Amino acid sequence: MILRENNFDKIRQTIKKLKQEKKQVNLILSEDILLRKVLEHEKDIAITIELKNRKDKLYQRNSGFNEVLATLAHNNNITLGILIDEVISSKPIEKDRVLGRVRQNVELCKKKRVQMKWIVEKPEYERTKSELLALGLVLGMNTKMAKEAGSK
Repeated sequence: MILRENNFDKIRQTIKKLKQEKKQVNLILSEDILLRKVLEHEKDIAITIELKNRKDKLYQRNSGFNEVLATLAHNNNITLGILIDEVISSKPIEKDRVLGRVRQNVELCKKKRVQMKWIVEKPEYERTKSELLALGLVLGMNTKMAKEAGSK
């Protein structure tokens, strides 16, 4: 189940309810403060960071994920999701920025051993396993990481 929520208390209640039903939780977040709270307090979920509407600094890319958050994700067994809808549906001008942010997150996840997976919101953006494997390899994932990201 995919969640989009901006209230931490509602997120915790929904995650608790879904874990009791033994369903997989996919959480899509856009705020950095909320992301940090969820990474500190939750375990065994998948988090996706919205990359489209972020502002980069002059000499620095803002992917919404850093080494501290990657360490928290690794310690709490949290999977980082990549939203395929964002990559495919973005305009040509923003597509290079979104792919650059995804690549930066892939490098951090490789370094800190955080699991990754592809997340699809709309069925028209669904891709085959071989396409996802190829995209993962192009974005810098190693073969094992790309296979695991496509299989979940």
